[in-house]
Amino acid sequence: MRNRAVRVAVFLLAVLAFGAAGYELALLDRQAAAVRDAGRAFAQEAYRAEALVRDARAAQFAYVADGQGSDFWTARAAALLAAIGADLQKLCNPAGGLKPSAPACTSASAALDDLATVRRIDASAQRYIQENQRLLASDLVFGDLREADQALTARIEEARERQAAADEAAAVTIRRTQMATSGGAAVFAVLVLCLLLPAAGPRTAKPAEAPKQSPAPIPAAPTAHHVVDLSSAAALCTDFARLRETAELPALLERVAALLHAAGIVVWVHDASSGELRPALSHGYPPQALARMHGISSGDDNATASAFRERRLRVVEGDEHRNGAIAAPLVAPDGCVGVMAAEIRGGREKDDATQALATIVAAQLATLVTPQAGPGVASSEARTD
Repeated sequence: MRNRAVRVAVFLLAVLAFGAAGYELALLDRQAAAVRDAGRAFAQEAYRAEALVRDARAAQFAYVADGQGSDFWTARAAALLAAIGADLQKLCNPAGGLKPSAPACTSASAALDDLATVRRIDASAQRYIQENQRLLASDLVFGDLREADQALTARIEEARERQAAADEAAAVTIRRTQMATSGGAAVFAVLVLCLLLPAAGPRTAKPAEAPKQSPAPIPAAPTAHHVVDLSSAAALCTDFARLRETAELPALLERVAALLHAAGIVVWVHDASSGELRPALSHGYPPQALARMHGISSGDDNATASAFRERRLRVVEGDEHRNGAIAAPLVAPDGCVGVMAAEIRGGREKDDATQALATIVAAQLATLVTPQAGPGVASSEARTD
């Protein structure tokens, strides 16, 4: 192109186009940051609600514990249930600051219904306590009320996972729009350069035909990674270090299962006299199921025995019909003293963060285990379902 006025006009048009593209990319960046911040806030609020449910459950267990003042614990449970209700109202309010997705709102609204069930059963248990019918109160606390608390926790977790999936889908859409904008700006830049460059050679020469370029493929959406709550994991490790009594182990193992998204956990301890691994501690399985478990020989062909022999974490991948599993060895200064076997839900056994967390928990448990007698602060009676 030799006309100077046309060259200047094309240049100014290019500047305007690049400015518009830059402005659009800046807007998309702010939109992506807003999605991340809202998703992080929603997850934190959901984790807080789950923690409150665990605290309320502990207060409800104290209703029927010997030596506990029922007035104090019933008042504390009522305050905790009210706080849970306030958190769930935030999670299911599309007009609030958390900006939940429609699926997350649906799960949070269902969690409010579950909370109403918990409150109804809790009121019945308190009434039995006031009437000094402790046996009936115990049946409710350790039966219907516990199941209702677990259903409420699962519903809150479902809302958190649905919101995370919606945030990931929104982030993918924003990234694709950014790539399309950047690609369009790059193509336009090439066209402008071709127009601004003066024609070379004699005017009669036939210009070379530019090679046809195939459109750049749009990259596939990245695989979603599960997020491990590092603050909760750090608090769990601290509580393991402070462990003093056997009675504290079931609650710690329940928290481990929540962080790993485990349906059940069994801690196998090496019996030096028989050379077998024997179940010493569990969570998520009824006592009768654990009682039927036989010892595992270290030479057996399974993930638990393999993790013990090789002193490294072993993973069994699940599918749509069954859960996966992680077997993490308990390695002490004198060698491997046992294995923590966890049944993992939702395919999280393949996630690096979940595997790393299982390794950390196994290291904590290894400090509490001796090969001959089992857990140093927990006997085989310290089991929880």
